[in-house]
Amino acid sequence: MDIQTFCQFQQYGPYQQSQGFLFPCIEFGVVSASHLLLAVICFIQYFSIHVNHQITINEHFPSSLQFFYCAAFTGFSCFIQVFITLIPQAEVKIPSVILLSNSFACFIWLGIAFVFLINRRLILFNVQFFILPLFFTTLIFLLIFAQRCIQFGIFNPITIVNILPLTGQLILFCLILVRFLLNFQQRREEEQDLSITNGGLTTPLIHQECRGLSFPIIFSELFFLWTNKLIRKGYKGDIKQVDDVFELPNSLDLNLLGSVISFDTERTVNFAPTLFKFYGHQFFMLGILRFVGDIFKFASPILLHILIFSLQGQEFFTSYKCCALLFVTMLLASLCDIHFGYRINLLAIKAKAAVYEKLLRIPAYKISDEFSSGKLINLMCTDVDRISGFITSFHAFWSMPMNFIIALYLIYKEIGLSFLAGKFSNEMMIIKDVRMKIVSELSHSMRTIKLNCWENYFENKINLIRQRELTYLRYIKFLDAICVYLWASAPILITMMMLATSTLILNEQLTAAKVFTTLALINILILPLNAFPWVLGSIINGLDFKQFYSPISVNLNTILKLEGNSFAWKNGNHIVSGVKFEGEPGMLIGVMGPVGSGKSALLLGILGETIIDGHPILLNEEVISQGFAYVGQDVWLRTGTIQENILCEQSFCLERFRYAINVCALSMDIESMPGKEKYRIGEEGVTLSGGQKVRLALARAVYANKLIYLLDDPFAALDRSVANYVYENCVEKALKSKGKLVILCTHHERFLTRADLIIQINEEGQVLKVGSPEIILSNLTTQEDQNNKIEQNDDLLKPMEAAEFVTVEQEEEKEEGTVKIHVYKTYIRAIGLCLSGLVIFSLIVMQASKNGSDFWLSKWTSINGSDNNHTRIIIQQDWGCKLFLQYNFLIFFPLSPRRIFPLTSINDQDQSIFYLRIYISIVAINSFSTLLRAFLFAIACIYAAKYLHQHLLCRILKANINWWDKTPCGRVTNRLSSDVGIVDDALPFQLNIFLASIFSLIGTLVLTFIALPLLTPILLPLFVIYFYIQKYYRQTNIELKRIGAITLSPLYSHLSETVSGLVTIRSLRIIFL
Repeated sequence: MDIQTFCQFQQYGPYQQSQGFLFPCIEFGVVSASHLLLAVICFIQYFSIHVNHQITINEHFPSSLQFFYCAAFTGFSCFIQVFITLIPQAEVKIPSVILLSNSFACFIWLGIAFVFLINRRLILFNVQFFILPLFFTTLIFLLIFAQRCIQFGIFNPITIVNILPLTGQLILFCLILVRFLLNFQQRREEEQDLSITNGGLTTPLIHQECRGLSFPIIFSELFFLWTNKLIRKGYKGDIKQVDDVFELPNSLDLNLLGSVISFDTERTVNFAPTLFKFYGHQFFMLGILRFVGDIFKFASPILLHILIFSLQGQEFFTSYKCCALLFVTMLLASLCDIHFGYRINLLAIKAKAAVYEKLLRIPAYKISDEFSSGKLINLMCTDVDRISGFITSFHAFWSMPMNFIIALYLIYKEIGLSFLAGKFSNEMMIIKDVRMKIVSELSHSMRTIKLNCWENYFENKINLIRQRELTYLRYIKFLDAICVYLWASAPILITMMMLATSTLILNEQLTAAKVFTTLALINILILPLNAFPWVLGSIINGLDFKQFYSPISVNLNTILKLEGNSFAWKNGNHIVSGVKFEGEPGMLIGVMGPVGSGKSALLLGILGETIIDGHPILLNEEVISQGFAYVGQDVWLRTGTIQENILCEQSFCLERFRYAINVCALSMDIESMPGKEKYRIGEEGVTLSGGQKVRLALARAVYANKLIYLLDDPFAALDRSVANYVYENCVEKALKSKGKLVILCTHHERFLTRADLIIQINEEGQVLKVGSPEIILSNLTTQEDQNNKIEQNDDLLKPMEAAEFVTVEQEEEKEEGTVKIHVYKTYIRAIGLCLSGLVIFSLIVMQASKNGSDFWLSKWTSINGSDNNHTRIIIQQDWGCKLFLQYNFLIFFPLSPRRIFPLTSINDQDQSIFYLRIYISIVAINSFSTLLRAFLFAIACIYAAKYLHQHLLCRILKANINWWDKTPCGRVTNRLSSDVGIVDDALPFQLNIFLASIFSLIGTLVLTFIALPLLTPILLPLFVIYFYIQKYYRQTNIELKRIGAITLSPLYSHLSETVSGLVTIRSLRIIFL
C-alpha cells in the first residue's frame, strides 16, 4: 500500500475540496502535533528543575485530582474510540491512520493524568502557559467532531464517542482557567498588601473594583487598563518624581531578584547560562505566545483574499463574515504582540538586575587588566541595553525565518514561481571605553584641572577620541542607511519584479484579489527580511568568574591556611610566591618588605582578587560565608553620612557604634563636624582628610565584627601619635585581644614587635623569612624599641584635622510638559537647515512615488475587469457546503491549488505591458529617492552627534567649580555616556521611524480621500479622537522618560562607587547598598 492510498489523498491536495474535510494523514498530523505540544508544555511545567515558583494550594483552588480525573477520562475516551472501530460488527470503518491518531492521543492524555496525580499538592504560577495549548487541542477536537457530524451524522456511534474526549477537555480547560484566575487574583492581593505594608503608594496596580474574580480583572490585564490611572495622573501633570509612579510589583523586587540569581561558587560560570538557568523556563514559554501571534498575522492576508473574491462574486453575507474575522484576527495578533513585548521586557529588566550582581563578582585583577573604569561604565550604561536587546530579539531569531518561509509559500499560492525572480560596532565600543575612562577620571579630578587651567587640553583630547568614535559611527550609519533603503524600497521592488514576471513570463492576468493579497503578504515578508541583521547583532557574551576557596576540614583551630601559594595579576607573572602559614584566632601576623614587593597583592590574593597558583586557600567555612574586614591603601568610602559609611547596611547598635569610633580616634573629629555622625561626606570622601578616611574605614571594619582582618598599611596616612593610639586601642585591644586574626602590612616595623608571626618579602616578591619578631626584628636596638613604645598624647583630646563643609547636592532639574520647540530647533540647527530641507524633500518624493505606485496598481487591476462568472464558480466550489465549511476554507486555504487567470488576447498583453512600464518608472523614482533619503539622513545624524557632543563637553568643562561641587560625577557620566549614546543610536532610529510613519500616514490619508471621498466624514472624527488619545498618552510617556533619564544619574554615581570599592564590598559580603 503506497502513501497516497494509505492517506486517501486525491490529486487536488491533502483535503477534500468538495466538502472541505481533512484527509486521514493530515488529521493525524494536526492531532499529533497539538497533543505533542501539550505534552511537552505539561511535562516542562511539572518536571523542570527551573520550576521554583510554587505556592501551597488554596482551599478555593480546584484540586489537582480533578485535573487527573478529567485527563484520565479524556484518555480512556480516546481508547474507547479505537476499541469501537475495531469491533467486527461496526457499521463504519475508520482508516488505520485515524486509529493511530486516537491511540497517540490516548497515550498522551494518560501521561498527563499521571503527571497531575503525582503533583496534586502544588500549583504553579506559570499555569497560563498550559491554557493556550489546551485551548488549541480542544478546538481541534471540536472541528473533528463537526467533521464527523457531516460525514456520518450526529447519531452515529463514531460521532457520539467523539463527544467524550471533547467533553473531558472542555471541563479540564475550565478548571485550569479558574485556577489561573484565582492564582492571579491571589498574587495581585499579595502585591497590594505588600505595597501597603512597605509604606508604598496606596494606589494598587489594578483598580480596586477589579479585585474580585470577574471580567474587569481580565479586561484590565488584557488591555492594560490598570495603567489608565497612571496615564491620567501624568495627563494632569502630577508626575514630578519617582515616588509619583507605581511601586514595583513583588516579582521585580531587587532583593528577591538578588536572592533568586545566584552564581555558582564552585566552578567557572558564564553570565548567559546563569540567566538561562533561572529565567529560561519563562523565556521559552513566551515563544508560544509569539508563535500564536504570527499565525494570526498570516490569517489576515488569507481573509483579505477571501473577502475580495466574495465581493467580486457578490457573496455579501460571506464578505461580512470575512470582515468580522479580519477584525478579530488583527485584534488577536496585536494583543499577542503587545503581551509578548510586555512579558519579554519584564524578563529583560530582571536580566539587567543580574548585571549588577555579576559586576560584584569581577575579580580585582580583571578590573585592573581587562575591565577599565570606562569599560565598566559602558557595561552599565550601554551594554546593559544590549543584554535587553538580546532577550527581546531571541524569539525573533526563529520567528522571522518562519514568517519568511510562510510568506514565501503564501505568495507562491498567489502568483506561482515568479517570487523567486558587526565589526564596526565593536571597534566603536573600544574607543568609547577609552573616552568614558577619560571622562570618569576628569570628573573626579576637576579641582586639579581647574587650578591648572587644563580644560582646553582635555577638551581637545576628548574631541580627538570622539572623532575616531564618529569615524566608526559613520560606517555604522552608512550600513544602516543601506538597510533602511532595502527596508523602504524592497516591498515595491519585489512587487515590481513579481508583477513583471507574472505578466511577461507567466502571461497571467492581474486581479484585485491577487495583487492586494500579495502586497499584504509582502509587508509581512519584508519585516523579517530587513530586521534580521539587527537581530543577529544582539548577541552578547557573559563574563567568567572563578572562586578560589576550599573549606578547612583538618585543624579546627586554624581559620586561614596557605600552603606555598603564589599570586599574580596575569598568568605566569607571579608577584608573590611561596607564601606558607597558618592563622588562628587571636593572632597578629605582620607582613613587611620594601615598596613594590607584593604586600598588597598578598592581601588581595587572600581575598580571591588575584590569580592563584598552587593549592587552594583553606578557610574556615564561617569566614567563607561572612567574609573579611579589609582596609586597603586606597580607602573606599560611599557618598553618604558618617554613620552610613560605618554601618554599611548593618543594623544600628549605639554601643557598638560608639566603641568603633572611639578605638579609631574619631570621636572628637565627629563632634566637630556639622551634624556629627549625620555629617554627609562627598564622593570618595573628598571632604575628609587622608587620616580621617583611613580611621573611618577602620571604624567600619571594627563595627563589621569579622573573624579575619586584613589591614594594608593603615598607619601611613596617620600622625605618629594618632597611629600609636589606633594601634594600641584598635589593633591590640579591639581586634587581637578579642580573638580576631589580624594580618597587618606595614613599613613601620615598630608596630610588629608584638606580632605573633612576621612574613618578610624581598623586592622580587619571594618570601625570605617567616618567624617570630625576635628572629625577624633582631637588629632593632633597645633604644629604638623604647622610642617605639605606644604613648598617649594630649593632642588626642582635640580634633586631628578640621573637616571641610560640603555643599548640599543640588537636585537635578528637569523640564515639565511637552517637549519645547527650542529642543527641535537645536537639533535642526545641529544638522543644518540645508541638509534638513534635503531630507524632508527626499521623504516627500519617496512617499509621493509610493502612493503613486499603489494608485497605478489599482488602475491596472481595474482595467482588467473582474470575471464574475469565473469568480462565482470558484466560490461555489470552495464555499458551496454548509456554514462550517466556510470557516474550514480559511484553515485549508494554504493547502488548496493555485488559481490561474491567463491573459486571453494580444490586446490584453499589450495593455498589461504599457501599465507595467509606467509602474517600473514610478518604482525607479521611488528607489532613487529612498536611497537619497537614507544616506542624507545618516549624514545628518552624524553631524548632529558631533555638534551636540562638542557643545555639551564645552559647557561642562567651562562650568565653574561651584557647579562641580553641587553636581555628582554620576550625573556628568550620564550626560556624556547614556545621553550621548541616545543621540548617536536611539534618537536617529526613532526619528527615522517617526518621519517614515508620519509621511506614510499623510500619503495614505490623501490617497484615501481621493479614492474613497465618502469616507471623509468618518475619517475626520477619527482623526480628532486619535489626536486626543495620543495627547492623553504622550504627556505621561514624556514625564516617565524624563524621570527614567534622571534616575540614571544616581545609578551611575552608585556604579562609580561600586567599581572603586569592589574589593571592600566583596570582602564584607555587602550585596545591596
